[in-house]
Amino acid sequence: MKFDDYLQEKLKNPKFKKHFEEYDLPVRLAVEIVRAREKADLTQVELGKRVGMSQSAIARLESGDEINPEFQTITKIAHALRPHFSFVIGEPRKLAAA
Repeated sequence: MKFDDYLQEKLKNPKFKKHFEEYDLPVRLAVEIVRAREKADLTQVELGKRVGMSQSAIARLESGDEINPEFQTITKIAHALRPHFSFVIGEPRKLAAA
């Protein structure tokens, strides 16, 4: 199942949706990393190797559990996922329609 399909399903749960919206920035970052990794056709292990991180560290970022990743980490991921990754800090966009 692709991540966007999974997200659509999870957003039907009001409790999940509320939590999702409360933690907008880290969740949006996590979602964009997953989407870019899928577009690049990479596994978490492959992305981890490209940026010098373990698969479990990538999984924590993608799950939103890592709510304060270092800028250097985000930069490495952005370079590894070029041209598929972009992230704008500011007004949130509607993730479910992205």
